[in-house]
Order: sequence, then structure tokens, then C-alpha cells
Amino acid sequence: MNNPEPLLYEFDDFRIDAGRRLLTLRGAPVPLKPKVFETLLYLVRHQGSLLEKDELMRSIWPDTVVEENSLNQCVSTLRRALGESPGENRYIVTVPGRGYRFAAIATAIANGASKTEVRQQESARAPELATAAEGAGRGPIPQASPSLSRWVVAGALAAVLVASLWVGWRGSTGGSRTRVIWLDLDVGSEVSQPAIAPDGMTLVFVAGGRLVVRPLDQAKITTLAGTEGASSPFFSPDGQWVGYFAHHELRKVPLGGGESVMLCAAPRDRGASWAEDGRIIAALSASGELSSVPASGGGPRPFSEIKAESPGVTSHSRPHVLPGGKGVLFVAGAGVATGSLRVVPLSGSPAKTLVENSSTGRYVGGHLIFNRGVKMFSAPMDLNRLELTGTVSPLIDGVAYDHFRGADFDVSASGTLIYRRTSPTANRAVMWLDSFGLKGRVLPKPGAYTSPRMSPDGKRLALMSESELWIYELAREKMTQLTFGSEVECCPVWSPDGDYVVFRAHSGIAWTRWDGSGLLQRAPAGHGPSGTPWSFSPRGKWLAFFGSSPLTGFDLWAAPVDRATGVLQLGQPVPLLTQPGLQAAPAISPDGRWLTYASDNESGRTEVYVIPFSPQDASRQGKWPVSTDGGRAPRWSVDGGEIFFRSPDDHLMAASVTATGDSVRLGKPRVWYENRLADLGGPPNFDVAPDGKHIVAMFDSEETKPDQTHLRVLLNVNDELRRQRATRLQGKPR
Repeated sequence: MNNPEPLLYEFDDFRIDAGRRLLTLRGAPVPLKPKVFETLLYLVRHQGSLLEKDELMRSIWPDTVVEENSLNQCVSTLRRALGESPGENRYIVTVPGRGYRFAAIATAIANGASKTEVRQQESARAPELATAAEGAGRGPIPQASPSLSRWVVAGALAAVLVASLWVGWRGSTGGSRTRVIWLDLDVGSEVSQPAIAPDGMTLVFVAGGRLVVRPLDQAKITTLAGTEGASSPFFSPDGQWVGYFAHHELRKVPLGGGESVMLCAAPRDRGASWAEDGRIIAALSASGELSSVPASGGGPRPFSEIKAESPGVTSHSRPHVLPGGKGVLFVAGAGVATGSLRVVPLSGSPAKTLVENSSTGRYVGGHLIFNRGVKMFSAPMDLNRLELTGTVSPLIDGVAYDHFRGADFDVSASGTLIYRRTSPTANRAVMWLDSFGLKGRVLPKPGAYTSPRMSPDGKRLALMSESELWIYELAREKMTQLTFGSEVECCPVWSPDGDYVVFRAHSGIAWTRWDGSGLLQRAPAGHGPSGTPWSFSPRGKWLAFFGSSPLTGFDLWAAPVDRATGVLQLGQPVPLLTQPGLQAAPAISPDGRWLTYASDNESGRTEVYVIPFSPQDASRQGKWPVSTDGGRAPRWSVDGGEIFFRSPDDHLMAASVTATGDSVRLGKPRVWYENRLADLGGPPNFDVAPDGKHIVAMFDSEETKPDQTHLRVLLNVNDELRRQRATRLQGKPR
């Protein structure tokens, strides 16, 4: 007979009464919604153990299908109820990409037991609980099997760490079972865009703006000469060549080293894939369609067509040729990475949509592998019919994702998967920078922060944490939550007088007073495009934002601001720049005459430009490039003499600006700070302080990094997917 669960638990000054569904603090009730209380109770009853998010969602919502955001909101609310500050893990520890763990020791008062007896028992168990907490989520490091000896050679052991997971197959059939191995590669932190050879033995990735080769069975890393400015690498079917984009050209280079060969001009860089018939399917056209390029070189020919697309689709990107030339996977979208993942036969028949809201797709072992944000999924796929034949299943959480480039992963035909791991969201330190380097912390502790924005008087910092908006008062060192359940998505912006903070909510643009007084306001439905705010004009007469358009993609807009009644109101927006592709982050200059923004309209790669800011006067013309090798999220210096922006690899860049009459002269972009900022994807990771001397920036916190490896390899993924598929089929009723 099972013992009943205890009804009472105590930790610190809190007491949980499971029978009455009540949490108290020193005897006073702490109001909790039912699902928030259930979350707390489940965490406490499994204290010291890592609880996967899927397990928590199944337990708390047993009869309902919910999104992960519901769990995140419960945990966020619970942390506030327990008095945790943003980034603090006194009671609840977030294990990035996996789940949560209750870190405190809760005393369980068993039914019929005295309080003294239970405290004595828990005191004796304290070392055991501490050990369990330290080891949660980690497993034994296995010995390599003979069939994998080629992976674990003496020269590789110094750099290839066998991860703490050895996932055995759970198939129902007997006999010899292949195991999946996770390997972490020590290749440094500033790497991106990994590609793997068809045989699964060699990696290529981008580091320092060049292509780097790493065999999996060796520790040797080799930079391919002549590949400066490289991006989006991909292998030839025989694994002897690497294709890539650089300086508006599609190029290829021998894997073993040699001269880089130009194949054709490439106005855009949206990815490419090498087919077995000697063609390269590339997203390089300025008009947005896919092109077919001979692998030996020559002019591109159209492969897909944009004109026939529905409104809202302005580009085809990230092509991937399926085995045997059965077809091509690609993403249809509106400038950013995410869109509809489609498949089209190489013969050019009409495309089919496989899944929505994805940025990268691959095929291996009878399965489609794709991402949604930082999560990867798999679904069985019929290669002949080019259709999905089963349900979608989660595969991996914590894949690095870029708002414009997509997810950083690749899969070989042999079943080896490589991906760049994302840094933990609770691992971000907010720091002061000046022209000489780091000057100290803005916030005392790291946390799950994004979108920093300084108030005009420099006394406060607005930032996001766990889908809510917070205000940090620098002099008082006090953090105050500004929004509650408002589904904040991005990008707080202060009004010039410092009274209001405007931000992007799930429903569009919203705003509230910085001190929480008054009501939260939202832009009326149908009142222009739903957008992301970025800057006010100096006197607060205009709010510049970017929003999606069904015809062109993402365009720039300005909404007139009305303060006649003392309350901020937005008028009907007017377009600033409408053209195909992505236009984003419109920052108005301090004198109100110029607008800097990011766009992929000309090169296919997101670059920073300057145009006149004249929402009511179309006579002022001109356009000047600021960045030369990619850029986004621009900000003006306080005096208007510089434009700061993010490079594609998240370095902070700056370019001087000199305005003369109705034209501007821009200096050569330079790296303003040598260390890489935190990779936040779309949200901003820096802001310019109003004193004109400092930058507030976000970095991955050194003291909380779990390790220094950022590329992870999974072996035998194809066999695992096939076995899971067979197990599911066996479980179906006949």
C-alpha cells in the first residue's frame, strides 16, 4: 500500500498546505492562482530533482494541451510570490533548455508525524538532497563502444568532451542496439553557421569571419585561406568542396585547401544547397526567388517564383536539396528567418507547405527535422510523396537561433547532427562600456534579460525579463516590475520626457507610465500596422516603428504623438519606407533630420543605412550605407556624430556621421568593443547612455557559463528516429 503524500511542507518562512491549497508566509496567506499553486506543489514534492518542462506540463495540465509559455508564466508568477528578484535562483533554478528544479530544502510534515520528528529526518537527509541538486540532469560518462573508436582517438580527447548524456534507445525490439552519443566540441565561443559533410566526419563553420574546418576524429582546426567574409557554408555531395557566400558572391573552395572559386554574383545571402546533379540551389536573387547555379560556375537561372506568392511572402530562403534529388526544402517568408517550411520537386512542380513558423529544415532517416525558434522537432516524411506521414515530436531544446539567419544546425546523410548551443537565458550580465572597455556592472546579478533602454535622464533602465517589463533605478539599486501578464515581446522605448515607456506587446504597440501609475494603453486595432517601436523624435512628436505589410514584408512607419490631454496617444501612422524585404529598427537622429535603420532590400544581407527623416515631406531624398559587412539594431550617439550597430556576429560597431546640408558623409565602420555581446536574436542587446560617454550592453556572464563549448554533435540520429517511428507504429491498435 502506498504511503499518502504529506499535506504540509515548510521552507524558510513559507508553509504549504496541500489539503487547503494554501501558501502562507509567516502565517499570512500568499494569493496564488490554482495552476501556480500546483506548480509549486509539484516542484516541492520533487525537490532536488530536475523536472523536464514536458513532465511539468503533463502533470499540471493533465487534460489540456498547453504551450510552454503557460508554464513559463506560472514559474515567473511563482518566483514573484516567493520574493525572488530577476535572475535570482534562491528557490527555483532554471536549467536552460530543459526544465526547473526546486533548490531549497522543504520539510515534509507527514500525516500523523510530529513536526520535531520530521525536522530530525530532514536534517539527516540534507547532504543527500544537496548531492541530488548538484547532480540533477547529469548522467555517467560512458565508455566508447568499439564501433565508435574512430571518434575517440588520443588526439581528439583533449578537445572533444563526451557529454554527460548517453541516451540509450528505448525501442521494444531486442538484439543489438545502436546508442546515440553527444559530443561537445571545444572550438571557442565565437563560432556560427555549422555545416557537416555527407559522411558525418568533417565540420565546417564560420569563425572570425572565415571558414574553419574541424574533422570529428581529430583535434586539429584549420582555417581555409581566401574565405574572408564567408557565411552560410554548405558541402558538395562528395564532401570535397565547400560552397559559401562572401562579398556578394557565391563561391566554392576545396575542403583540403586551395584557391577559392567565384561561381556567380550573389546580391543576397539566404543560403544554398548542392544537388547531386551538379546544380546549386541558392537564395541569392535580389527579387527574392530561389536560383539554380551550375556548380562549375555560370549565370543563375530562376528556380522558384515570387510573383505567384500570396501577399506577405516576399522571399524564398534556406534551401536544402533532398536525397536523390527528390526535391528542395525552403522557407517562404517576409524578410525575417521564420516562415512556412515548404518542399518543391526539383522538376519545379508546385510547392507544398510542410510546417509553419520554422526557419531551417533538413531530412534524414525518413524524417523531417526542423526548428521553431530555439527548439528542434522531427516528423516522419515520405520522400516520394513529399508529405509528412506522422505527428511532430520534440527533438532538442536550446539551439542557437538568429532572427534573420535562422537556426544554427545541420544533419549529414549518415545521421550525424551538429548544432550551435544557445547560451542560457538567465546568464546575461548587464554592463557599462566606454571607449576604453568594461567599466563595471549595471545590475548586480546576471539574469534572463533582453532589450536594455536607458531613460532620457540616465537615472533608470528599462529592460525585459521573462516576458515582462522591469524598471531598474540606478541610484536606489531597485528593480520594479512594470507589467503583469501583458505578453511583452520586445523593445521598450522611453518618451523624450521620461514619463512613458512604449513597447511591443503580443497584440501590438502598448505603453504605460514608467512608475506604473495610470492604465496600460494599446494602439487601437486596425490603427495602422502592428509594429515594434524603436525611437521617438527629439521633441516627442513622432514614434518610429517597423511593422509587417502583406505586400512588401516589413516596412518603416511613424505615428504622430498627441499629448494634448496629458496622456500619450498615437495617431494614424504614415509610411516612412515601404519596399520588398525587411526594413527594421528605425532610429531618429538627435536633431530630428535623419533616420538610420536596417534593411536587406539591396544585398540580401541585413545592412544599416541612413535616409532623411521627413514623415510629412517627400521631397528630401537620399540613401547612404553605414555598414559594409552586415549590421542591424542601429542607435545614434547623443551628439549625432556616430551610429552604433550590431555586427552579424554580435560585436558592437560604430561609424562616424557628418551631415552637410541634405547629405551625410559616413566613416568606415570600426569595432567599438572587441568582445562579443550576448546573442539575443531579434531583441536589442545594447543602448547608448544619455551622458554620451557610456554604452549599456548585455554579455554572457562568465561566472555562470556552464562550459566554453558551443558546438554539439549527436551521432546516430537517423537510427534513433527510425526506431522511435517503429515503436510508435507498434503501439497503434490494429
